[in-house]
Amino acid sequence: MSDITDFEERARALLPPHISAYYSAAAGSGVGLGEGTADWSAVRFRPRVLRDVGSVSVATTVLGTSLRTPILVAPMAQQLGAHPEAEVAMGRAVAATGSLLGVSTNTGVPFAAIVGTAAP
Repeated sequence: MSDITDFEERARALLPPHISAYYSAAAGSGVGLGEGTADWSAVRFRPRVLRDVGSVSVATTVLGTSLRTPILVAPMAQQLGAHPEAEVAMGRAVAATGSLLGVSTNTGVPFAAIVGTAAP
């Protein structure tokens, strides 16, 4: 898989059609989705070579919480449509990677189960 469209195609192949449609939907007219996609497409990473990378850290603090990675998981509803453990599995992954988990108010599992993952 080389880009986001590859992931989208794979998801459509694996998920039931109604779940795939829910995940690919955009709010309102879809203008925000188009703008966000264009903004991410404009990001360019410049490789740096011949630098000491023996002790690189991407650790940061978000909302007073120390994290090992600046990649955060946004709240996403209907995760049960993609995985039987839903936000609990996501919470375990977030805790293992040292990230931060946002939880939707429309979660398909009890909040207590998500808290049990120890994901911040």
